[in-house]
Amino acid sequence: MELEPESPFRLRRLSFDRPEWPFDPRRVPFFYGWVIVVAATLGVLCSAPGQTIGVAVFTDDLMVATGLSRVQISLTYLVGTLGGALFLPRAGTIYDRLGARTMTVVTGVLFGSTLLLLSQLDRAIMALRFVLRADLLAIPISFVVMGASFFALRFLGQGVLTIAARNMTMKWFETRRGLANGVMGLMSSFGFSGAPVLFDLLIDEWGWKETWQILGFSILVGLPAIAAIFYRDDPEESGMQADGRAAPSAPNVRATGRDHTLAQARGTLAFWLILLPMMLSPAVVGNFWRFL
Repeated sequence: MELEPESPFRLRRLSFDRPEWPFDPRRVPFFYGWVIVVAATLGVLCSAPGQTIGVAVFTDDLMVATGLSRVQISLTYLVGTLGGALFLPRAGTIYDRLGARTMTVVTGVLFGSTLLLLSQLDRAIMALRFVLRADLLAIPISFVVMGASFFALRFLGQGVLTIAARNMTMKWFETRRGLANGVMGLMSSFGFSGAPVLFDLLIDEWGWKETWQILGFSILVGLPAIAAIFYRDDPEESGMQADGRAAPSAPNVRATGRDHTLAQARGTLAFWLILLPMMLSPAVVGNFWRFL
């Protein structure tokens, strides 16, 4: 077996990321995987401000704050989304090393901080225009700032938070993976359907800046706490088995089925049959909300 070369920048889990802290999942009177389903669903729902449904309700206010047209806002959103997508494979590699718990705690802090910074978006644009003394470049400056903002929202929220939560859940189930995924999807769908209504109510009551501040502070404090307390990367590190099965008597017993590398998976029909619906669903639903 090849040893991974040492690096001065080697990623490490946070110090608290131990299965027995702050409690041992084996002491829960039922299979801890269902706690994971609920906690992971909360993690996915926290990504709502970075999802299309969460961004769309801010469009009119962003047009006023930045001076960009609706088409220009949509174009910056496209640029930010594509930029975030390009970095997601690297984020997946980091996730493999750090696990869902550490990854979500760190991402929750970054995502919440991003929302707090976005509440000062108009001031940032004005400051750049003043420093650069480029009133004639007002639109390009707004375009760059919005593109960078959407990149952070999409990469951290729609990307990393969702990947960590869903992958963690799938590790806790094998034969009941479809049921767990369905329960998680059902709860997430209800939550996402109500998110635009909630955000719109907050904007009407407090304003768009204050809404992002409320969301940012809530995620900055709440999501890392949820992940630190309830997330566990997989059942094996907690001394359990997927689906709550009893530990195997033989040390090398493993579930039936084939493991695939990324290159091997891309060569199978099953991979594309799973991937295409996952791509089409956000593309269709997301664009519906974006241009509603």
